[in-house]
Amino acid sequence: DTYFLRKFYYGADNPGTLQSYHNTGVYLMKYAQYCDSGKIHDDSINIVEAFSMSKVIFSRAYEMRRKALKASPNIGRDQYFEEIEMRAENENISFSDVYDNCPSGALESLQYKSNVCYLLSQKGEDTEQKEKELDEAIWLSDRISVARSILLGPHHRKTLESMRYSAEYYWAKGEKEAAEKRIRYAFGFLDEKQVSERQYKEYKELLDRITDET
Repeated sequence: DTYFLRKFYYGADNPGTLQSYHNTGVYLMKYAQYCDSGKIHDDSINIVEAFSMSKVIFSRAYEMRRKALKASPNIGRDQYFEEIEMRAENENISFSDVYDNCPSGALESLQYKSNVCYLLSQKGEDTEQKEKELDEAIWLSDRISVARSILLGPHHRKTLESMRYSAEYYWAKGEKEAAEKRIRYAFGFLDEKQVSERQYKEYKELLDRITDET
C-alpha cells in the first residue's frame, strides 16, 4: 500500500517509492523465513514460492533503482560517476562493472537478491536448481563486494557485510579456502562500533566455524 501511494503521489522513480518496493520483498522474505523456522505458523504459505517471489521483487527493485540514478537530473550526478571512475581506475577494476551496479541503494536490492538465492539453495528437492541458486548467490555477493569497495571504501561496514555473506556462501558450497579468505578479511577490518553486538557476534561465530574446520 505504501509503495502504490508513494508511486501515485511522488512518482515511480522517487527514492522513497523505490525503497517501499524493495521493502515489500524484504518483508515477504522475512515472513517466509519466520514461517520456515516456526516463529510464525502459517500452513497456507509455500516457502519456496515466497522466496522466489521476493527474488523477483529484488531484481526489479535493483533495475528500477539503477535506472533512476542514471536518469536523475541531480546536479551532482556527473561528479558522482566521475569519482567512481577514478576509484575504479586506481583499483584497476572495470568501471562498467561498478557503474552497472550503482547507486548504493541499487546494491542493497542486489545484496538481498543474493541472500534469497542462498535461502533458495537450502530449500526444495531439485539438486541442480539448488546448486544454481547457490552459484548465483556467490557470484552476486562477490560482485557487490567489489562495487561497494569502490563506492564506499574497502573497509566500509557494507563492504565487509558483503564479504561475510560471500564467506558463508562459499562455505556452503564446500570451498573452504575462499570462505576463510573472505571472513578473515571482513573480521580483520571490522570495528565493533560499525555494527551491533548481535551482528559482531555473527561475524565471530562464522569466523570460528570456518577456521575451526579448516
